[in-house]
Amino acid sequence: MGVTLTNIIPNGSFEVNSDWSSTVYDTTEHYQGSRSSKLGPGSTISVTGQVQSPVVGHQYYGRRYIKSQGTIQAADDRFEWYAGDGAGLNFVFAHNNGNYPDWTMQSSIITVSAVNGTSYRIRNFVVNAVNPCWTDCLMIIDLTAGFGSGNEPSKEWCDANIPYFEGSKSFDFYIVTIPEIVSASFSPNPANINQSTILSVQVNDQAIVLAPENFQSNEIYSGEAS
Repeated sequence: MGVTLTNIIPNGSFEVNSDWSSTVYDTTEHYQGSRSSKLGPGSTISVTGQVQSPVVGHQYYGRRYIKSQGTIQAADDRFEWYAGDGAGLNFVFAHNNGNYPDWTMQSSIITVSAVNGTSYRIRNFVVNAVNPCWTDCLMIIDLTAGFGSGNEPSKEWCDANIPYFEGSKSFDFYIVTIPEIVSASFSPNPANINQSTILSVQVNDQAIVLAPENFQSNEIYSGEAS
């Protein structure tokens, strides 16, 4: 059985004129599709309507792509899950600052330790930016809900294996448990011939997530196995 994941951000690729307020939909720059969200110069705050609230103890993977025209130099700049400023109110996944001449992925994983808000939205903004930037393909995914507690993959794994999508999508990801040797001892050491010995091994079960490797029909030749 595969894994079903949900991107909680509506219209994270800005392809339609909905779901975001105060957004500058831009067609000159885009990582995917035909549009992106332009922030700055000056101050631009893009915000969605209410989305689901975070869950305490869950791990969330956030990602987006950013490109800029020079160094952004904003006084404040966040891509965040927001119900106010403070602990348990806003969860910042990336900052809209720096210099990105090419489209660049930014991602992070946040473990929620407290939820102190009641009405959460997605905010993506700059304040007093010197130069403009563009963002595209915004995602926040509940890894704990999708993979199960203790089975959440790393940020690097998510970067490499989860493509941008909207809504909910099923993937051929599989969670398998493999034994991991964490320690071993041999006694007595050294041992004499014909002497009784004891080998002690401590093994823990380790959960890993496997993703299929897909090939085109012309990429596998006679004698090769995938």
